[in-house]
Amino acid sequence: MTHLGLGRVAAVALAAGAVGGWLGEAAVAAPWCGTPTTTDRPATVTGRAIRVVYAIGSDGPDRSAERAPGISADVDEISAWWRGQDPEREPRFDRVGFSCGPQADLLVVRTTDTAAELQVDETRFEKVSQAVLTATGSQYEKQLVYYDGPVQNDRRCGEGGGSATGSGVAIVYLGACAGVATASTAAHELLHAMGALEAGGPPNACPDRGGHPCDSETDLLWPFVSVDLASSVLDVGRNDYYGHGGGWADVQDSGWLRLVTRQVRLSL
Repeated sequence: MTHLGLGRVAAVALAAGAVGGWLGEAAVAAPWCGTPTTTDRPATVTGRAIRVVYAIGSDGPDRSAERAPGISADVDEISAWWRGQDPEREPRFDRVGFSCGPQADLLVVRTTDTAAELQVDETRFEKVSQAVLTATGSQYEKQLVYYDGPVQNDRRCGEGGGSATGSGVAIVYLGACAGVATASTAAHELLHAMGALEAGGPPNACPDRGGHPCDSETDLLWPFVSVDLASSVLDVGRNDYYGHGGGWADVQDSGWLRLVTRQVRLSL
């Protein structure tokens, strides 16, 4: 199933019997002194941005102020984890300068569909993606979306899809996967949005689960999302989607990664 050229891939919780709910325990410690917004603000980092979005249905309650600290902490946790896996790079998240420093510029998007309409698993990704891309879409942006509403399948933690060089959307479902840290789901889906595990090249691609490697349960892109990000590895063996040296797409070369060791501060 596709949407605006985005082939979606779902992250599923391994544990049976999970119930919906917002957790993110591993991410709540980061400070938050900003405010959500409905309009874009000047970014502190230039280049191809990963936009962070809080999305709700047309009739859904706006809990962005309540969710913002956890979402901001996810962004910080993903950046730190990524640098731990690759000291030279981190995702190029859209950040804005607040009194406590640069933090995620959290954009609030209200869709035209109701929460009941967005509850349907088969169409939610397309509808939420359409609403977000209409509000923010650009071929130079990726979208990391936190959808806050009820879902049919509370073990489907999120979905993501995109190309290595064009647009891409990663969605975390806050109403699903209790016991799974949202930072883990967000990082997993972000890799899908960045075009990871292109068909026809990776040696360990799962034969029955497109977009996932099957060589190690510790791989961040393992078909079943890890309960926490810290225990995950960015491409076990570095031979499928990150730093592999093969002829297929390599996320390490993505324009949506920032080279942290090659930044120069400029003054105007």
